[in-house]
Amino acid sequence: MTHVRGFGLLSSLLFVGVLMAPVPSEASGATVYINGTSIQLYGGGTCSTADKSSGYTSCWALLPSSTSAPGLINNVNYGNVSSSNPARLLIADTNGAGNSIDTLTLTGVTLQSTITALGGGSAVNFQVQYSNIFDAAPNVGPSVLTAQRIGGYFVASDGSVNKNQLTESVSGVFPAGTADLGSVSTGVIGNTTPSVSFNLVATQPYIQTSCPGPCSPSVTKTMSIHIENGKDTAYVTNSGHFFMGTCRDNGSVPSVPPGTPDPLPPGNACNGTAGKITAKLISTGNQDQASTPPGTPSFIACVDDPETEGDECFIEEGGE
Repeated sequence: MTHVRGFGLLSSLLFVGVLMAPVPSEASGATVYINGTSIQLYGGGTCSTADKSSGYTSCWALLPSSTSAPGLINNVNYGNVSSSNPARLLIADTNGAGNSIDTLTLTGVTLQSTITALGGGSAVNFQVQYSNIFDAAPNVGPSVLTAQRIGGYFVASDGSVNKNQLTESVSGVFPAGTADLGSVSTGVIGNTTPSVSFNLVATQPYIQTSCPGPCSPSVTKTMSIHIENGKDTAYVTNSGHFFMGTCRDNGSVPSVPPGTPDPLPPGNACNGTAGKITAKLISTGNQDQASTPPGTPSFIACVDDPETEGDECFIEEGGE
């Protein structure tokens, strides 16, 4: 029996049923790696009408078409969530000023190890990395504000996804060097119910990083998945999202000659950028939650207490 265990989705059309020619992803700065090996991206960066209307400027399919069989690399199958929500990497590369936000999104992807996890030392771990160089429209600086989120769900092959875990971390390469841009994680999932939903969101204060314009950082998101037992499938439906916007310290003004108006420097004040990012986090989170399978309960983070002899992570939790 197949069981669902959840985290959210947004369906949008992308070349449905159309075979796309492969294009080397490295030429665009967009890449996807699974367990350290890059996969071929398709579509030449062209966005569907739906993705373009969502603000994306460069879109890449992970498979030749929306109806393609899953790909296989390094013992991991990667496939389309559905024909209307195919696996793709979406990028919004803007200058981060005004109402614009740089965005990096992995969506419509199913991920399943070909190795059966047997628990403990025989559990299965794998990684998916996706990245982009935001050089199509360099940020105007003087710094950027960043945040992330992810939603989706697991489908259990053995009736329970107890002790599974999903973590996403972000790093960026800026003029001053590599910066840690934070992480979100389920922790060890304690539900033993057939389904569970989660929506992992960065909290304020968001991370501010120096990025004097013109600034074109390279950003990498790393998704680490732990499967405790069986061959559970992770569904990344709407959403590994990374958001980045131009930011200057609130209220700062440059020195100007007497009699000259006091203009603000380029870019949004940091609190304004934070508001834009928060709105994105809320709207994409709502999309995930609205698309979670009905009746899916929220996840319960569980970490065993080494001071006790019991195994807290096997406490039974009822669903809705």
